[in-house]
Amino acid sequence: MPTRSESPQQEATAPAIVPPSVQPGLVSAFDGTADVPAQIATQAAELHELRAELNQLRVERDRLADRQHQIAELLKSANPDKIVHDLRNLLNELTLYKALVDVQGR
Repeated sequence: MPTRSESPQQEATAPAIVPPSVQPGLVSAFDGTADVPAQIATQAAELHELRAELNQLRVERDRLADRQHQIAELLKSANPDKIVHDLRNLLNELTLYKALVDVQGR
């Protein structure tokens, strides 16, 4: 309610009290400067995009985990986390065998 020194117009421009549970993107809805339905639609679209991206990342993660499992089987690696180590050992052995063939071939 306006006091005697405030006009009704000044009361309308006073800052609104924002409830503490309001999400940051909707704060401007309480001061009258935002189009709430547009903000909600924008946030819903962003949420939809994020969910689609999350699903794509899960599919990619599953595909890479399957590939990692296949590589571990090929290397006869007991632990898929040691694939790089086992692959490095395999490449070192290959280099040694090539060097041995070169020495024996002379």
